[in-house]
Amino acid sequence: MNEGKNHGIHADTVPNDVKLVICPDSSSNNYEDHKILRERGCDVLVLDHHIAQYESPDAIIINNQMCDYPNKTLSGVGIVFKFCSYLDSLLGTDYAKNILDLTAVGIIADVMDLR
Repeated sequence: MNEGKNHGIHADTVPNDVKLVICPDSSSNNYEDHKILRERGCDVLVLDHHIAQYESPDAIIINNQMCDYPNKTLSGVGIVFKFCSYLDSLLGTDYAKNILDLTAVGIIADVMDLR
């Protein structure tokens, strides 16, 4: 866990019967928590934009800093929106448009580069 960091995944707060934890805008670096949860049989999905030392072997990481995604300034809310949009394309649905207003507010509130 990152010292002094109060948000993100904390394995000790996740009930033992939980099978999936989704971490929006956090947790790329919470390697020990990923491992603890995986060992409990809980999958971890991280949707993040923070720089991480390496990709966790114990979680699924979707992070624009850790791949060749062209927009390195996209915030966590943008990553979550892109993920929801991709799910829509796989499932033949159109739910992501319902959170477009929240996505816009989140991008502006996170003071991200809007170019």
